[in-house]
Amino acid sequence: GSAEVVALPFLGEHGDLRIRSKTGWLIRFGERSVLFAADSTNISPTMYTKVAEVIGPVDTVFIGMESIGAAASWIYGPLYGEPLDRRTDQSRRLNGSNFPQAREIVDALEPDEVYVYAMGLEPWMGVVMAVDYDESHPAIVDSDLLVRHVQDKGGTAERLHLRRTLRL
Repeated sequence: GSAEVVALPFLGEHGDLRIRSKTGWLIRFGERSVLFAADSTNISPTMYTKVAEVIGPVDTVFIGMESIGAAASWIYGPLYGEPLDRRTDQSRRLNGSNFPQAREIVDALEPDEVYVYAMGLEPWMGVVMAVDYDESHPAIVDSDLLVRHVQDKGGTAERLHLRRTLRL
């Protein structure tokens, strides 16, 4: 059948740096559409309303919700000419959406399915990301709220951490 890949505006993550390669990906397989917005931080809710007007409803949304994220120096430190002072470093987080931000994305795009992913929950990622999640961690709380929000609206939602097979 037909397939189409559409690059969509992407805000957030990357410490709000001007990185021009940031993109969300909408993939259409015939009549089905899937949006991958791994670490999108919904700092401009009107953007997703406008995106929805252009692309229409999306069947499935994958979204990352590491709502705290690492400090900018964690990945971008070597790119700066000198070490960042603590205040600047902490102000530019590498985070995805929190619950209110993710809810606005989901409500604008009206998907039937929402999957929270790219949070580093896989057992092997703990060593790389130095993230120690428990049930009180803000990213877990936020993602649980989004899953409930989608389910309360009659949709399918889940926080992924190992593997999920979709029927397209």
